[in-house]
Amino acid sequence: MTPTLRARARGYLELVHPFPSALTVLAVAGFAAVAARGLPPWPAFGWVVASAALSQVAIASLNDYCDQALDAAAKPWKPLPAGLVSPRAALLIAVTAVPLAVLCALPLRPPALVAATLFTAAGLAYDLWLKGTVWSALPFVAAFPALPLWGWGAVAPFEPRLLEAYLLGAPLVVGIHLADTWPDLDADRAGGVRGLAHRLGARGTRRLMWGGFLGAPALLAALSLAPAHNRTPLLVASGLAVGLVSSALLLSRGGLARWPLAFGLLATAAIVVGVGWLASLQR
Repeated sequence: MTPTLRARARGYLELVHPFPSALTVLAVAGFAAVAARGLPPWPAFGWVVASAALSQVAIASLNDYCDQALDAAAKPWKPLPAGLVSPRAALLIAVTAVPLAVLCALPLRPPALVAATLFTAAGLAYDLWLKGTVWSALPFVAAFPALPLWGWGAVAPFEPRLLEAYLLGAPLVVGIHLADTWPDLDADRAGGVRGLAHRLGARGTRRLMWGGFLGAPALLAALSLAPAHNRTPLLVASGLAVGLVSSALLLSRGGLARWPLAFGLLATAAIVVGVGWLASLQR
């Protein structure tokens, strides 16, 4: 049976992983707004949002292209195994979106261009090589702390303090990686995937995941003692993040059916941590 036009359109939308992609773009836009202390100037804001969106399109499309055999066995409803999007189309979208993402970042300040390139390259490396290895968390550690540098660097001069993102973000992004992988552990393992979460097992994955998400707010609170930071945003963001992570933990006890909502809360907590930390640099 040939898929309808509506079904194909839904397939293309699902191909780009709309929820996590939208959260990533929202995070970059939020970081730019914090750096600008309000509405970021045009056209820089448009370029940074476009580059982030295209980067996500490239990474998500290539992810589904690389996982098509695994998805055919474990997730036959996804766009490629369901026949809603052809593998050739998914690859073409990824190959087209990568240079477009970099081109949209070219008009920005050099630090934003570097951050955009690093984020995109790390995502592609995960899709192509590292997902099934013990180093599966490494692209996340390299990529996600670059988001504040991407947003900030688009509208404001670079500051060395921005590199704190890698200290603060390491536990958080490991948690995000494990939270993204945890629901698929059994299916991935059956398909031969041997990433970090698969080697840790379900119990080890949960422990490290929750430890990472709770460790980041603790680091925020510790940074409030540093003289170069505004204490109030750090403490407010730390409290909000703890509340979001605690709510996600309670939801997770309801099993996989409630996990998408729990994951949304965890992703929101990550954005809150990043925004609170960036706001603390504004004195």
